[in-house]
Amino acid sequence: MNKLFLLLLFFIQLSFSSFCLAELTMTEQQLYMQQAMELLKNSASREEFFKNHPQAREAQRQLQTITESPELQNEIYGLAADVFADLVKKTAGEPNKLMNLLQNAQQNPEGFANQFSTTQKQELQKLGVEVLKLRQPSGY
Repeated sequence: MNKLFLLLLFFIQLSFSSFCLAELTMTEQQLYMQQAMELLKNSASREEFFKNHPQAREAQRQLQTITESPELQNEIYGLAADVFADLVKKTAGEPNKLMNLLQNAQQNPEGFANQFSTTQKQELQKLGVEVLKLRQPSGY
């Protein structure tokens, strides 16, 4: 489940950091935040994004390897979108604050996960269990 969480964190950060927000107006920043959310929520948008972003394509390959299920992958992206939306609210959409949160999350993933809502923690746990079930040999 730790690898699953790290991929979740990576997708959140990548969807956000792919946009250079520092020199944009507040309206433009909000538009890019919405586009980042769209990447996480919409599989067609993700596929298009993967074409031009090798790091994202590799992370998606890793996710496909551990999940083996497009439905499960969509659930993981859905959780990432939910967490990202909470982060945007928590930081009032301020890009520097959001990037700092994401960078701190890389240093302390457990502390970051502890900030998840109860529902998000339950969803992460459920997804981890589903991934473990997929990874176990049949017949047990």
